[in-house]
Amino acid sequence: MNLLRVLRGKHTTKRKVLPYIPGTIGVSAVSEAIIRDYGRFVPRRIRRKIAKISGVPLKVYYNGPVIRG
Repeated sequence: MNLLRVLRGKHTTKRKVLPYIPGTIGVSAVSEAIIRDYGRFVPRRIRRKIAKISGVPLKVYYNGPVIRG
């Protein structure tokens, strides 16, 4: 037997992860805020174009608490 295998012990497998089922995570706080501001979900690329045309700075959305130091 290989000496490293003997020293390492039993081979451990990765834990089994259930496959993702669409719709189980739910809506994030960021997407809710975007929908509230724009009326529907608008990708960042389009939001950047809207901000550039209107002259208003792009609003940045954060998910979870924001810690600024």
